[in-house]
Amino acid sequence: MLVTIAAFTVMVGVLIFVHELGHFTAAKVLGIQVHRFSLGFGKPVLSWRRGEREYCVSILPLGGYVKMAGLEEEGMMGEIEGGAPRQPTDPLRAFDKKPLWVRIIVILAGVTMNVLLAYVVYVGRATTIGLPVPSATRI
Repeated sequence: MLVTIAAFTVMVGVLIFVHELGHFTAAKVLGIQVHRFSLGFGKPVLSWRRGEREYCVSILPLGGYVKMAGLEEEGMMGEIEGGAPRQPTDPLRAFDKKPLWVRIIVILAGVTMNVLLAYVVYVGRATTIGLPVPSATRI
């Protein structure tokens, strides 16, 4: 039972990480300022800064988020996402100031990364283990 729970937790963690990595990478490539990349919500348990970004592993492991400039909601969501960003926001690099096509790419990048992960896992399994073969002969 514990192995099943641990395996489920690891798999969901990988899916969340890959999904958020899609949003993060697309935002960086398209010139959107990213304040924070976090696995989990709430107060950070582990965090470090690299450049203008903060990377966190937070206390509530129910998802993750990428906090981009122009999407800093305070109040309840701001607290769930670890509070206000420490870096000043560059208005020219804000998500809500970018053209519609850029915002669509950033939003769809998470799902696209999950689809690519599924493809890589399936192809990797097929090339190493092989495809399932029916145990009975077809007539």
